[in-house]
Amino acid sequence: MGQQYCWYQKGNELKKDVETTYINNGFAYWYIGQVGMIFKWKEQIIYIDPVLNDLYGADGNSRRNYPPPFSPDNAAKPDIIMCTHNHADHMNVNTLVPMLNHFPDAKLIVPAPEAEGLIKSGVEKNRIIPAVQETVIQLKSDISICPVAAAHPEYCEDEYGAQYALSYLVRLGEKTIFHSGDTYLTKELLERLQQESVALACLSMNGRDYERESRGIIGNMSYRDAGYLAGMIEADMTIPMHYDMVQGNEENPLRLLEYMEERWPGRKCHIMKLGEKIIYNF
Repeated sequence: MGQQYCWYQKGNELKKDVETTYINNGFAYWYIGQVGMIFKWKEQIIYIDPVLNDLYGADGNSRRNYPPPFSPDNAAKPDIIMCTHNHADHMNVNTLVPMLNHFPDAKLIVPAPEAEGLIKSGVEKNRIIPAVQETVIQLKSDISICPVAAAHPEYCEDEYGAQYALSYLVRLGEKTIFHSGDTYLTKELLERLQQESVALACLSMNGRDYERESRGIIGNMSYRDAGYLAGMIEADMTIPMHYDMVQGNEENPLRLLEYMEERWPGRKCHIMKLGEKIIYNF
C-alpha cells in the first residue's frame, strides 16, 4: 500500500494508559495491530490475538509493517489472553510463552483443539482454558466469553466437534463485544449475531483474492461483507481490523467507512490509530 504506519502511543506510555484507565460506567479498548485488541473492564485487562514479536518470511526478513507496541514481558499486565486460531499473526508462541511466564496469574483462552500443541510449546496446562463454540466461559459474575464458530476459510472441527477457528462474544456487564478473529461471512454467522445486541463489532475486512491465495494467504470478509454484517446486526460501533500489519496482505479501511456511510449512515464506524484508546460509555 505504500502507507507509513506509526503508533499513536506505545511502550511505557501505552502500558501506563492501559493499566491506569478505570471506567465506572463503560469499558475502554485499544487497537494494537492486525486483529490485536486490549479491553479494559473495571480493573480487568483482556487481550485478544496479541502479537508482540516479529514475523519473518522465508527470506529471513520481517513481514511486519511496524514494530510491536511493547515486548511480551513489558506489556500492560493481562488478566486474560484470548486467541482466535492458530496462525502466527493471531496465536504466536513467541508472544504467548514469555507473556504467560512473566504474568503468572494470567489465563489463556484458545480453541480447544489447539490446547495440546500449546502445552508442547511450553504453556502450562493449568493456564489454558479450552474454548468450544457456544459453550460459555464465565470468568467473573460480570464477564463472560461465548465462542462462536468461524469459517476460516471453512468451518473445521476436530474429532470431538470443537472448531479450530473461533470468533468471540465478550460480555462485559450488560454490553456485548463481537471480535470476529478471521472469518468469512456466512449465513450461520449472520443469523447467530442477529440474536445478539452488539455494542462493538471488531471485524476483519482485508478480503480475499486469487493472488494472495496463490501465496498461501487465507482471506477474510471483504469490506462490503464486514459492512453488511455490521449493518444487519445493528452494531452500535464498528472497528475494522486485519488491514495493516503484514506486508502483502493489506487493505484500505476507508473503503469500509465509505460503504457503511452509503448503506448505514446512522451507524458509527471508526478507524483506530495504533495504540489509540476509545472509551465506550454505557
